[in-house]
Amino acid sequence: MRWWAEVLGAPGPAVRAVSMVAIIGAAALVGLLAARLFTPRVGLLAGVIFALVPTSTRYAQEVQPYALTVFAAVLATFLLVLAVDRPTFGRFAGYGASVLLLGLSHGLALLLLAGHGWTVFAFRRGVAGRWSTVALLGALPTAAALGLFGGQPGAPIARGSKLTPDVLAAAPRELFGVTALGIVLLVLALFSLPLRRSAAVYTAWAVVPPLGLLLVAQATPIWLPEVLLFTLPAWATLGAVALTRVRARWCALALVAIAVLGAPAQLARPALEGHERATGDLARFIQLWTGPAGGETPHGARPAPAGGRERPAEEGSWGI
Repeated sequence: MRWWAEVLGAPGPAVRAVSMVAIIGAAALVGLLAARLFTPRVGLLAGVIFALVPTSTRYAQEVQPYALTVFAAVLATFLLVLAVDRPTFGRFAGYGASVLLLGLSHGLALLLLAGHGWTVFAFRRGVAGRWSTVALLGALPTAAALGLFGGQPGAPIARGSKLTPDVLAAAPRELFGVTALGIVLLVLALFSLPLRRSAAVYTAWAVVPPLGLLLVAQATPIWLPEVLLFTLPAWATLGAVALTRVRARWCALALVAIAVLGAPAQLARPALEGHERATGDLARFIQLWTGPAGGETPHGARPAPAGGRERPAEEGSWGI
């Protein structure tokens, strides 16, 4: 993102193109994967529901890693299905590359591998050894990065909230944009059972990572509902499966209800810098204090931090 920003300039709409393209690509893959595992009708409905969820639109507009993480999660699941259906070196290599992208987008997103592992061991045990090797190799760079920087300033480890009942109750709103919409999708997902192989892929994708994050959050304050955004395609597809079991008019009514419930969040205009953020102001503030020449302000005076001590010029500048 830094290289991209240096070419196009930051902040600005061009920097958000990565997130927008990632969400568009994710929506396309959601439809393709659901059509492959179920029917084209399920694929179409899954893509529509995914697009109607407000958080899809929100994170397509923000310069954050979550949109890319969603894309990587859908891509990894899509390539996993291809690899276990016809195990070849090329397909498993593609899956390993997608796992690498997933981990580098957000380390906690590797919780998806727990869902993948459950699916493989339950339905394709013959390729479990190859899957384990490829998944481990794909996750190693992220694990190495976290191990290298763990406990150091600027470590790429998410620090979230301490898990409390209030924080947990707010999770559906953070994940789906509207609490009522989250409840609707959760109820629809229940009607997607029983756990045949196709539905089991999505059930493991939707349920296992949150459970894993819950377990980790018991030991450290790392609960971040937005991290679980990569489970959103699974919830959308499970909802689509349920809707295909009812008549067309009820299906249309459900889509309208989803659109109406999400409309206030969809129509809410974000600030120029994004939702509840002022990254542009932050970048300008840091640039004001550091500057390319070692901290000169526009007026030629170097600002002193609290305590009256002047910051040494050799500390250099910060990059955003």
